[in-house]
Amino acid sequence: MKRMKLMIFLIALLLATITVPAPVSAVGNVAVTSSPAGAAIWLDGTSTGQVTPYTLTNVTAGSHTIILKLTGYTDSPSQTVSVTDNATATAQATTLISAPTLSGISPTNGINNGPVSVTITGTGFLSPITVTLTNGSTSIAGANNIITGGTSIASSFNINGAAPGTWNVVVLNSDGGTATLQNGFTVVSSSSVATVTGITPTSAAANTTATVTITGTGFSTSNAKIRLIRTGYNDIVGTVGTYATTQLTGTIDLTSQSPGDYTACVLYDGTNRVCGPTFTINAATDVNGSIAFTSNPTGAGAYLNNVFQARTPYTLTNVTPGTYTVTYKLTGYQDLSQQVTVTAGNTADAYGYLPTVTLAPTTAPTSIYTVPTTVRTVATTKKSTIKVPTPWPTSTTAKSPLDLFVILGAAGLAIAVMRKH
Repeated sequence: MKRMKLMIFLIALLLATITVPAPVSAVGNVAVTSSPAGAAIWLDGTSTGQVTPYTLTNVTAGSHTIILKLTGYTDSPSQTVSVTDNATATAQATTLISAPTLSGISPTNGINNGPVSVTITGTGFLSPITVTLTNGSTSIAGANNIITGGTSIASSFNINGAAPGTWNVVVLNSDGGTATLQNGFTVVSSSSVATVTGITPTSAAANTTATVTITGTGFSTSNAKIRLIRTGYNDIVGTVGTYATTQLTGTIDLTSQSPGDYTACVLYDGTNRVCGPTFTINAATDVNGSIAFTSNPTGAGAYLNNVFQARTPYTLTNVTPGTYTVTYKLTGYQDLSQQVTVTAGNTADAYGYLPTVTLAPTTAPTSIYTVPTTVRTVATTKKSTIKVPTPWPTSTTAKSPLDLFVILGAAGLAIAVMRKH
């Protein structure tokens, strides 16, 4: 009897199990869109084989990740969607970011003693664009990045003092798309290659042809080249006439070139450059300079190479560059001379502090005037009041006796008159 009851219980339990429906898993849907359309949909790291726009069905309820991929674009960031039973979840609309490509950089290296201009080639470049050199610990931003045709970027890096070695080239589009050229650029230590130490002259006027001499080390004696470079401007190409390992002499045509400071560079092997001193292109109106004459006290006569110019203060313009002698002169003060150097486009300050004249002390004379001991005696003559008779005319003939009587009579008359007195 007990055995029969056990059989009936088991059969009833079996029938109950068969009649109870099996549990059904909760599922929902996920709607995915993108701009542009056609991006492959990846669900939880696995491709679904579908492209946007599309609604995924029978997705198990719960949290899931969505990633979109499209050729020419950067993979979209992963986003999480929450699926509920018998409902459609909508993934956030995704705007795909274009992915630039990098194919090369020229030149592939530069000397760490100045700026270097490069051209980066590739595709998908969008302006404004950012270009960076990085070695993992240091980044050098490119300057004046100019895109041409969406396939090349002209940029410039100041690698002065940068660590020698390989650097990555990183490009970042305006929409956030980025690409990296691994170990694309090499920084070379200036101490291991050529150097540029000087340029003579250091300036010239625009619209002229400058003859220059560049000194340094490690120059090729057959194909070294000279350049003037400036960030944001095309290189000014020179022509080498005389080659030596430590000196290059050549000409640089400055026709229609913008005034300003440029860096003198040498392509020491014909390709790779090394840079150094500054060369200034002066405006055509700034070929000469000026001299500002000032003095203390003012009003001194200003002389340039002994030629009078004006009274101070005064500024003399259009002075040919060179070294001059400036002299100040003012009554009561000592003359003051100094050397002044005039450079193109600049005003030389010729200030002079004039010392006063120091007079020697005055003393009384030591000698005393002595009256001469010898007195000059002046003879005085009393003027006679007697009228001198008019003499008779003389004759060369013999005197007659009558003349003798006349003379004797006159003498007697004179004696008589004197006696009366």
